[in-house]
Amino acid sequence: MVHRKMGDDAIYRYSPQLKTIFKELSLVHSIKELQASDMLNLMKGYGDISSEELKLCTQYLLRQKPESQPEIVRLESNDYRREDRFKIETSISILVEDKKVVGSTIDVSARGLAINLEVSDLNLKQGSEIQVTFEELNESESDFNLSNLKYKVIFSKERLLRLEVLRDKGSIAVKFWSRYILNNISTLKIVGNEERFYGLKRALRNLVSQTYSSVPAFFTVKES
Repeated sequence: MVHRKMGDDAIYRYSPQLKTIFKELSLVHSIKELQASDMLNLMKGYGDISSEELKLCTQYLLRQKPESQPEIVRLESNDYRREDRFKIETSISILVEDKKVVGSTIDVSARGLAINLEVSDLNLKQGSEIQVTFEELNESESDFNLSNLKYKVIFSKERLLRLEVLRDKGSIAVKFWSRYILNNISTLKIVGNEERFYGLKRALRNLVSQTYSSVPAFFTVKES
């Protein structure tokens, strides 16, 4: 880090190429570690991180100073899902024993999805195999046929179904949703995570694990 008293151009003395690189940027993250006392004041309403001076914006001579205010990124407990789920709502239909039922997706990952059906009397058992057609997406998709894709039921309650793609029959679904998520990652909202930039908490957690030899852990004991 370069002290501001050294001047705005001080950072470029280490590498002249930085001046060209940073002038092309429109957004820079300035990370500040909040101590326990800082968090306590913020929770009580005494602190205000918006008053922090964004020194990097002047040092790096950005073309346009970001208007967004600083925000807190908390390193919360790990999410133990195998893959992230994203809030995507699109019309679907499922085929169960030649019976067609319509509904819509609630959230989607590359290998699974949660859907909300219009009926609640299917009584599907865990492990049941069903066929899913992504009605709306299939109309505009030219590379993949999104009709009658094979999924299995991993959870069923009333109108809610959670499905997992069948490994030996679901390559089309995995390829399509992997591409869709990658192409729309900047606008998709992740389930159970309120971060504005996808992967920011995970990146910070990795930085912390490389820097600190020990990380505090908290255990909760529930009375039986």
